[in-house]
Amino acid sequence: MLPKFIEPRELARRQEVLQAELSLAGFDRAQDLLVVHEGMLKISWKFYFDHEGHVCAELNLQADLVLSCQRCQGELNFPLSLSIPMQVVANEIEAEALPLKVSPLYISAEGCCQSLPIIEDELILALPAFPMHEKNHCDRTQNQAYYDTLSKDVRATYRPFAQLKEKK
Repeated sequence: MLPKFIEPRELARRQEVLQAELSLAGFDRAQDLLVVHEGMLKISWKFYFDHEGHVCAELNLQADLVLSCQRCQGELNFPLSLSIPMQVVANEIEAEALPLKVSPLYISAEGCCQSLPIIEDELILALPAFPMHEKNHCDRTQNQAYYDTLSKDVRATYRPFAQLKEKK
């Protein structure tokens, strides 16, 4: 079970590794991006101090996701396996000083943060902006499917951008 609130400094002091399997259905903000909402997201979150004494973490996410192909609108299997290095920061100035490959892990003045929103943010950021099958794996494009429904007469004169010329 993953705690709702975590204290990264304390977890790093104990060199804790949080592990859980979370239902994909529990991530509300990710629902519109997923075709299939069943399934589990496996997480492993390791906390430690680096050689300079900074509180760091490594978040590992694994899941078999189903997204919508933006080319054919069909289902696209997307195996997610990701390792995200993180460092605890208290503000934007500290976050901007981090190397690009390190994600900031924001904590409150009390030294804690909510775990699930962070995991959901990283899940969403890991998804492709335009998921697509390889071109030869798509059945047909959506535009081609629409074009095929038109009669031969309409196809001969089909000019999808003709209305734009009239708006000049």
